[in-house]
Amino acid sequence: MSQNQNIKKALVTGGTGYVGSHVSKYLMENNYVTISIDRNLEARPFANRFAQGHSLDYTKDADMPAIEELFEKHKFDCVFHLAANSLVGPSVTEPSKYYQNNVCGTIKLLDLCVKHNVENFVFASTSSVYGDGHQPPITEDSIPKPLTSYGRSKLMVEGILKDYARAYGLKSVALRLFNVCSASPDCEVGEVRIKPTHLIPNVVEVAAGRKEHFSIFGTDYGTPDGTAIRDYTHVWDVAKAFKLAHDFLINENQSVAEVFNVGAGKGFSVKEVLTSMEKALGKEIKVKNEEKREGDPSHVSADISKATDMLNWIPGNSEIDKICQDTVNWLNSDAYKKIDLEKIPS
Repeated sequence: MSQNQNIKKALVTGGTGYVGSHVSKYLMENNYVTISIDRNLEARPFANRFAQGHSLDYTKDADMPAIEELFEKHKFDCVFHLAANSLVGPSVTEPSKYYQNNVCGTIKLLDLCVKHNVENFVFASTSSVYGDGHQPPITEDSIPKPLTSYGRSKLMVEGILKDYARAYGLKSVALRLFNVCSASPDCEVGEVRIKPTHLIPNVVEVAAGRKEHFSIFGTDYGTPDGTAIRDYTHVWDVAKAFKLAHDFLINENQSVAEVFNVGAGKGFSVKEVLTSMEKALGKEIKVKNEEKREGDPSHVSADISKATDMLNWIPGNSEIDKICQDTVNWLNSDAYKKIDLEKIPS
C-alpha cells in the first residue's frame, strides 16, 4: 500500500485512450497518482495530461523489463486494465492479434501483479461477451454467447481472473461496458476519432459536412418507433464505475472475481438519439433509411441493479439529452479545437 493512506497509486493501461483518459482524469481528481502505459503515446492528444505516461507495450517482451520497473517503483494499489484491441470487424479477420493482445498480454500483467503483491485488478470487459438472443434487460447471469474473437477474448480474461483469485488471491472486478459515449462534463477530455464507428459520432460527421447523410439501418423493428434500441452510457459515469470498483475491492477481505454490467440501465432508440443530437446541435440531420444489418438485435439494454447494489454506482449523467449535449459541448470546446487531428491514429 501507499505510505499515505489518502493517496493511492494506480497503473492505467490504455490510460490516454478514450475511456482510459476519462478514468485517469477521474482517478486524479479523487486522490490517485496515476501512471499510464500506452502504445503510440506521442500520438495521443491527452498524453501526460491526467497521468504520467509511458510509451510501453505490455505485449512486447522487450518492453516488459521497463514495465516491471514501474511495478517495483510505484507499489501500485490497483491496476486498471483498459488497453485492448477492440474493433469488432478486424477481430473477425485478425483473431490472432486479439488473442495475443487481449488474452496473452493480460496474463503478463496479471503475473506482474502477483509477483509484486498488487492486490486489486479492475478490468474493462464488454457487453459483447453476451452476443445475441438475450431478453432485455441483460443480467450478469445471462449465458455468454460472444460472436467475435473480441468478445471471446474478453470472456476468456474474465475466466482467467477467477482462476487467479482462487490460486493467488488476486481480487478483481470485470466491468462489462455497454455503449460508452459523450465527454467529461467540464469539456477537458472527450472522444477523438478519425473514423467513427458508433451512432453519435456518425451524426456529428453529418453535421460537420464530412458525411452526406446519417444511415438508419432498419425502421421496422418491433420497437415503439421501429428503430433499434441500445443502452448508451455516459463516459463520466463509466469512469466513476472504475473507481467504485476499486473501492469495492479494498473493502473485500477475501479474494473475489466479480462481474458487473455498466450501462444506463435503459435503452434509447436510434430515432430518439438522433432527435436529441439535432436538439443539441441546433440543426436537422439528413437521414437515409437503409435495410437492417444481419445480426443486429432489436433491443439491447443492461440490468445494472448488481452494480447499483454492490458498488453504490448510479449513472447520473446517462440521460440521452445530457449525453448528446456534453458531446456537442466537447466538440465546441477550446480543448478539442487545439487537437491536431492529423496526428491522431485512424
